[in-house]
Amino acid sequence: MLLVTSTAGVGDLVGAGAIDALAGHPGAARSEVLPPVAVALSGGCWQHWRTPGNNDPMAARSWAQRALREVELELSREVSRRFEAVRLSLGAVLSDALDHGILLA
Repeated sequence: MLLVTSTAGVGDLVGAGAIDALAGHPGAARSEVLPPVAVALSGGCWQHWRTPGNNDPMAARSWAQRALREVELELSREVSRRFEAVRLSLGAVLSDALDHGILLA
């Protein structure tokens, strides 16, 4: 789970905390091999822009744009990591199949 913070940064939430957060949202039964990716908004970050002293729509828009860029970058990294894991796994399976003569030309 990617957690957007009040600084418009993105942190990773893994383990039991991420599982609990995802379990709180209903959805269809999943059958993926890889776990889903979710994006969450830290509770206080949007409220920051709603307080009387910080009621600045332009600053809020700027924060949202920075947060979106950070989420895009982190999602790109996550997709790259997943493709690399698939590539390595497929390479290991094919190598093992070749070593044992399972694949025939």
